[in-house]
Amino acid sequence: MHESGGRGKSVVIGGGIAGMTCALLLARQGMQVTLVERSRQLGPTVRGFSRGGLYFESGFHYAGSIEGCGLLQRLLDRLGISDDIEVASLPDGGCLDQVCFRDDGRGFCFPQGWEALEGNLSAQFPEHSDGIASYLAAMRRVWRLMDDSFPERSEALAELLMSGEGGTQADAFVSHGLSDPALQSLLSAHNLLYGTMPSETSFVFHSLVIGSYYESMGMVRGGGRALVLAFENALCEAGVVVVTGEEASTITLDGGRVAGIELATGGVLPADTCVCSSHPSHLLRMLPERAFRPVYRSRIAEFADTPSALVLFARAEKTGVAPGNRILLDSSSGGAENWRSRELADRPHFVSVASDDDAGVSVICPMGWEELRKHGLCDAEHERVEDYRARKKALGDALLESVCPHVEEWLGRLELIDAATPITFSDQLNAPHGALYGIKHLALDMPLLPRTRVGGLFLAGQAIVAPGIMGAICSGFTAASAATDEVARK
Repeated sequence: MHESGGRGKSVVIGGGIAGMTCALLLARQGMQVTLVERSRQLGPTVRGFSRGGLYFESGFHYAGSIEGCGLLQRLLDRLGISDDIEVASLPDGGCLDQVCFRDDGRGFCFPQGWEALEGNLSAQFPEHSDGIASYLAAMRRVWRLMDDSFPERSEALAELLMSGEGGTQADAFVSHGLSDPALQSLLSAHNLLYGTMPSETSFVFHSLVIGSYYESMGMVRGGGRALVLAFENALCEAGVVVVTGEEASTITLDGGRVAGIELATGGVLPADTCVCSSHPSHLLRMLPERAFRPVYRSRIAEFADTPSALVLFARAEKTGVAPGNRILLDSSSGGAENWRSRELADRPHFVSVASDDDAGVSVICPMGWEELRKHGLCDAEHERVEDYRARKKALGDALLESVCPHVEEWLGRLELIDAATPITFSDQLNAPHGALYGIKHLALDMPLLPRTRVGGLFLAGQAIVAPGIMGAICSGFTAASAATDEVARK
């Protein structure tokens, strides 16, 4: 076991991917690190669960830039866990993501690599071939900055995000002459992976997140459970003290600097530095009001959350099916845009089957917190109604019935095993309103930075860099770098 503790004590709040990344990096820099997680296990968002003899992914269906020398693979190498992560290989010419247009029956395959993607899109929309080429080239330039500079020159990315260059993703459709609604639907299909629509998100941010998928996509054998296990083993080797089933209630200060963390059960963890990787709104209740300037508190309080979802977990009639994802869209609606105005059956749906023999089927349908009462799932205080389980099953069965015709040749009929609603995600992810991807990264919002004005307090998580596995790991690197820089200066 690595002996740590020579450079002070650090507490990391939140045992998700960002928190585990940061804790591991800080421990390897010689700090004595305690990782605190409210749930009973680390990685509650991504570790998945078993039900009815099947394993279901809960948050790590696949990743971008995870093969070969991709950025995510390089970051896993730096963390020392890549040897424990096996990427499931695709056959030559294979693709993980297929889009099915429900209204006209057309399909589209997202291939591996930028050139192949441009070729497939241009073949289906030849009148837009020039615009497709320029749009993807602009995306690729942004992604290359991320791929080439992170983590050594991560400040360049922050400057790019704050610049607002290129406007929104919807603006980019216009500037590159991409007027076909079906084409816009395809190019916004992956907005489902971070919960913000083309009219809301900047083109730069979209390129940073989705560029990794356009470069290459991959599934990990064992999925989220394998990823969390690899982190757990590395944390143990690095000497990180892991505290689960405990909630951090207060960050105590002394002279404007972090002094310790109080737990909800009454314990106190002394600390020189603290990294908070939970939802930014939790900071407002953990710190005294004077810790932040009023404008910063207001900024955090006013961040809009990404939507939640109704997620179905099902058993496929067919066995030995090919792993992959199917995204169900309508060609005339602009894809993921304006989904709230549509009924559940008409919204974008993400259907996924992992690469493991015991994998079940996951169906993700975006759903807002405010819709719970509409579907009779909660009372006025957003508490579960008495017949919540029965209502949830009826809602799940109805949605699954609408999905089946579009996946039947792949999976056969689907049998509902369980379902999760926004209430489920609010409880299990400790996320306000069940937000799947934390706060929205809106085009007009100033991004949060890992450093705060409170000495020794740093931020990580999906709110800092980007949602998803890549974003969470990158935020762990940026927070750990900022924390060790401050310790070195002291």
